[in-house]
Amino acid sequence: MISPALAASAASTALDVVSSLTSDSAADRNDVIGQQEFLTLLVTQLQNQDPLNPLDSADFSAQLAQFSSLEQLMQINQRLENLGEDGSSGPIDPVALLGREVTAVGSSVAVESGVASGLAYTLETAGQVSIEISDAEGNVVKSAVLGSQSAGEQRLDLARVPAIGALADGVYSVRLTVQGADGGTKEIATRVEGLVTGVDLDGTSPVLRIGPLEIPLTDVREVRRPTAGDSNDA
Repeated sequence: MISPALAASAASTALDVVSSLTSDSAADRNDVIGQQEFLTLLVTQLQNQDPLNPLDSADFSAQLAQFSSLEQLMQINQRLENLGEDGSSGPIDPVALLGREVTAVGSSVAVESGVASGLAYTLETAGQVSIEISDAEGNVVKSAVLGSQSAGEQRLDLARVPAIGALADGVYSVRLTVQGADGGTKEIATRVEGLVTGVDLDGTSPVLRIGPLEIPLTDVREVRRPTAGDSNDA
């Protein structure tokens, strides 16, 4: 017959194993001890204790509290694993992003009353940057050479590109490329930045609105509290 001390030690060791397996993301999921297995270990411990010297009620209550905490940690871990899978927004509430400033993957600019929104981008190396602007149908409407730019963070402001001229109100797609010293041309990844002014929940995945721009929630990479002077420009 297992002594109370040995039974308590076995249960404590089992709890440590469960916690270790739960926190190890590289472990084989088939080897993880679940809630049912833990309860089986606990019941076995009770069945094999000395009836004349049973497990102290305080120790038993402590083990139940440990199991409750473990269950909550497993649920949190599962939610973190599901975050962003299959296009799901996970626990993120898109409505809570209203009025927040976000940075998202995107290459669209919106022109309202003749004023165009901007794009941010990062140059890995210095080079000659060119721009190509297409309308909603994919037709190239404007193109220009922005000139030589240094490596680092940059921002596109169409108002500072005289060769572009005036654009009719609407949403446009922008393609930026950089030509390096070796003569090779590389496309530049751009980012949309702005305040969330609306949320569309009609589809299977939420879509944020930054003015007239529509940004899938899954494209958001950063969320910030707005600072003084922020506007709704992308």
